[in-house]
Amino acid sequence: MFGFIESPKRKKPNRENPKGPVFIIGLIMIWSFAALLLPFGIFLPISISALALVLLFLPLLFLGIYFLRTTGTSILFAVFLSLLSGGTSILFLGDYIGYLLGFTVRFDVRPEEVGNFSQSKYLYLKDYEWDETGRGEFLAPILIRNRFGNRIYGPVMKFRFQKIRSKTVEVLPRNVYALCYSTEDLECSFPPEAKGGLVILDPIWESDILQIPKGSVGLLWKDGGEAEFRKKGTFALASDLFLSILWMFIAFLPKWFQKLKN
Repeated sequence: MFGFIESPKRKKPNRENPKGPVFIIGLIMIWSFAALLLPFGIFLPISISALALVLLFLPLLFLGIYFLRTTGTSILFAVFLSLLSGGTSILFLGDYIGYLLGFTVRFDVRPEEVGNFSQSKYLYLKDYEWDETGRGEFLAPILIRNRFGNRIYGPVMKFRFQKIRSKTVEVLPRNVYALCYSTEDLECSFPPEAKGGLVILDPIWESDILQIPKGSVGLLWKDGGEAEFRKKGTFALASDLFLSILWMFIAFLPKWFQKLKN
């Protein structure tokens, strides 16, 4: 008698009109991935942070594939928007948060104190002057990655360096250099309004000629200071907000089109 009972057919999930809370899931992905990569943007260099971005994106992609059954294919857009939000955290938001909390940015550092703050990402000096006896330039390829004996090179660039000395101390505990680089056809400079920049402890070039003594601290000279970090924070927050709004349109657009057809 059970053979006469009509069993209801199982309905396959309609991927064009997903039943699951696709917008909420995607929004959590976008902001969670940005928060996950924030410590990398605050404390670690871009080369390591970019590697972390790639490695952590793979589990996120598999998570998006897992949600396909309940949310539909639109969730994949949230996955790739999350990749953009993660990149924003590494490039901009991490520096801004580090500046606000005072973790990675130091201002008004004397040249003789640079060694005490060499683990910071950015240093800006005071009471310094140029040492004209320690300046020069050279051509060398950019060393993009040097991990576990695996070296990846970028294009050949023109590097300039300028030694810095203190106005108050005759001999510095560690040599301090201002650095800049550009393509072979262009000239880089040290803007007079700048007072420091990104800390370079290991050479970012590949050259057999020892241009700068070992143990020196290099500062990738750049103007901006506090205003630059505020711009980075504004741009990062605006970008994440834009990605969230864009995701809202992507998530709800099929439903809006369906209502217009009806």
